[in-house]
Amino acid sequence: MNYYVKIYSVKPKEDINRFVESIGYVPVMPDIKRRGGVAHFLIKTLMLFYILKRLHKGDLLLIQYPYKKFYTLTCNVAHWKGAKVITLIHDLGSFRRKKLTPKKENWMLMHTDYLICHNEQMQKFLVEHGFTKPIDTLHIFDYLAASPIPRSKERHTPWQVTFAGGLGYKRSPFIYHMDDCIENWELQLYGKHFDQERANGWKHIHYNGLFTPEQLINEVEGDFGLVWDGDSLDQCSGNWGEYLLINNPHKASFTLRMGLPVIIWKEAALAPFIEENHVGICIDSLRDLNRILENLSTEEYNEMRHNAELMSEKIGTGYFTHRAMRAAEERLKG
Repeated sequence: MNYYVKIYSVKPKEDINRFVESIGYVPVMPDIKRRGGVAHFLIKTLMLFYILKRLHKGDLLLIQYPYKKFYTLTCNVAHWKGAKVITLIHDLGSFRRKKLTPKKENWMLMHTDYLICHNEQMQKFLVEHGFTKPIDTLHIFDYLAASPIPRSKERHTPWQVTFAGGLGYKRSPFIYHMDDCIENWELQLYGKHFDQERANGWKHIHYNGLFTPEQLINEVEGDFGLVWDGDSLDQCSGNWGEYLLINNPHKASFTLRMGLPVIIWKEAALAPFIEENHVGICIDSLRDLNRILENLSTEEYNEMRHNAELMSEKIGTGYFTHRAMRAAEERLKG
């Protein structure tokens, strides 16, 4: 049997729950949707009981990482029962938050039998810091959402670039330095913590309010989705920005699920995927967008848009999750 640890959390983890269930994975314990620190502790303790009760030799168990203090113990209990563990990484504590050293995090991750990380750059980082077990890459996160309502194929004049996420100055300071650099396009913002006082006098940036992801998929009428982080217009810097060097941002998956091409930092780990699939534009600096969009032909944009719509179907059905899980199964059961 193939099992997975199911605990309700953020959307990316809940999407993985749904995608692996669609290929036959079964929750190792009954559904418990309670939240909160105490509830999480009790649920994870109960999870160990069910692993002891249900797992047998030859079974597989998927754990989504981080799983905090219970990760190593859960792996050990599964192994004691003769099962093998697949770990799918969402976040590395040793890179952005730096709550762990790379050595300590790799020591924990070495308790798995097979690791699925985000991309080749994350794989390289892990291997360089001591990970030696079988490892594969997801390529990009899938994104579970209803198919978006068909949009107009006509590009906007001027170009419309959307950015959805945390808009507070501390979270996304680059936004508050952009207006003077924009000439022939507009930035449409969606999200929480927008600082209206810092936005006085803006001509090219417009705040549209807070929407759920489900609403945004059908409400946004932009031409591109922007994936950028940090405090600079010229590179993705700071803890959040530098994390793009190894991370697959969920914002990129959301943009593609909308059927829109992505604009992303050229040094981001996801940039090669965007370029190879021709589903967006990779840039050195946000200041370059004036020139790039001015010279972008209708034919070039339409091709990117078409490819983004094809990619939307893939990530909406769990294509990349299914591929990675099947590869893990073949390696561990073959």
